Amino acid sequence: MAAPPASDLVIAHLLRDEGFRAPESQDAARAVLEAAGLTRPKKQRIAAEKLERARDAIGLAIARSCGSPECEAALADDGRTVVRVEKPACVVCSGSNNRRGVRRMVQACRAAGVDRVLVVGGRPPLWAELEREAPTLTFRFVDGTSNLPNQNDAFQHCAWADLLVIWAPSPLPHKVSGLYRPEMCAVAHRVTVHRRGVEALALTVVQHFEPS
Repeated sequence: MAAPPASDLVIAHLLRDEGFRAPESQDAARAVLEAAGLTRPKKQRIAAEKLERARDAIGLAIARSCGSPECEAALADDGRTVVRVEKPACVVCSGSNNRRGVRRMVQACRAAGVDRVLVVGGRPPLWAELEREAPTLTFRFVDGTSNLPNQNDAFQHCAWADLLVIWAPSPLPHKVSGLYRPEMCAVAHRVTVHRRGVEALALTVVQHFEPS
């Protein structure tokens, strides 16, 4: 019997690399490949040239979930079969607590009619992550260490915003946060975050809109 071409891929390894490690998840993904005519029952290898078609077929048929309640809820109306996979392969959070938290924040803001978010405090890398993970929200950021605003700037910021977030543990001098005191800054929604990190900010906003 001739050896398989060196370029052929072991199907089990392909599925493992796509996040399907548990036997039941591999069975679900393999069934998709068989239904698409990309392999046959009991066949162990697949031609490398079919790799992209295999990935496309799986992506169209299966929504990969890490199994967290938040990710399961996000996929409830997806229309695809939800299959449990390794966290890095989850289509909702990619194994990231920050991403999962921000998605919950986006849902809570959408339900509350919030589109414009003013964040006072924080640092540019965290701002960039918020904008990347929540592209449907519009952000403005106030740096507490440079380009310090004056009271007129603060008035304009507050008139623009639907939600004001004071990121207290970040570099944020009182002379800056003081410009956004409740009596000076009238906004529909206001939250103060007392912990560092994007996840902490996101979940504080969620708790504001969805108090337990």
